[in-house]
Parts: sequence; structure tokens; C-alpha cells
Amino acid sequence: MALVNTEHPHYNEAKADWQLVDDVYAGDRQVKSKAELYLPNPANTSSMGQTEKFKASQRYKLYRERGILYNITRRTLNGVLRLCFKKKPAIELPSRMSYLQESCDYQGPGFEQPSRLTLRNVLKAGRSGVFFGKP
Repeated sequence: MALVNTEHPHYNEAKADWQLVDDVYAGDRQVKSKAELYLPNPANTSSMGQTEKFKASQRYKLYRERGILYNITRRTLNGVLRLCFKKKPAIELPSRMSYLQESCDYQGPGFEQPSRLTLRNVLKAGRSGVFFGKP
């Protein structure tokens, strides 16, 4: 039996892609904070002296700061969410479960907010997990 901290090979394959989407969705600051990962430094500083390395690092810093991220990923995802929830979802439950209409997670307004969160995760990662516990 696998341990709890064992990662499935499919998870390991997708992890970098999920991180990329999360970083881009988070915006310009997040992408720039991981500059070397997403915007490699074009200068080869291994053969430079201290002065040249300093100048190259300053050029790279200015190069990175001038970059602009038009967050089309976030805008598209939020637009799809708005379209999906433009009309309030109709949920029919048996009478003994009607209390779930008001708060299905004991924290908020019915099914809409958890549904939005789940759909956002599906749109970002292509999958999502929902844990159902019995009170």
C-alpha cells in the first residue's frame, strides 16, 4: 500500500503545468517573483568579472521590470465563470436535505460558492477534488 505522501506519476507530470497556470492567474507580481524560471537571464555571467556581473544584473532587473503581463488567463477564466453562473443554478433536494440549500459547507450561501470554487479549479487544472464529510 502506498504511503500518504507518495505522489502518483501523473501528478508529478502535471505539477509544473499547474504551478505555471497558478502563477499566471495570480498575475504580474507572481510571475516576476519567479523571474529566472519564466524569463531566463540572457547574459552568461560565468565568464564575467564583478563589474560586468553587476551591470548585467542591473540590465536584467530593468528588463524584467519593463515586462508586462496581460493577464488574459485570469480574464478568460473569470469570464467563463461569470457565464456559467449568470443564471442562478436550480438545485432540487429531498426535503430532509433542504437545509443544505442555505449552507452546504456550514460557512456560506448554499451550493453556489463551493460550485464556483470547484469549477475554477477544474478550469485551471483540468480536475478538482471535493471532500464530503458526514457531520
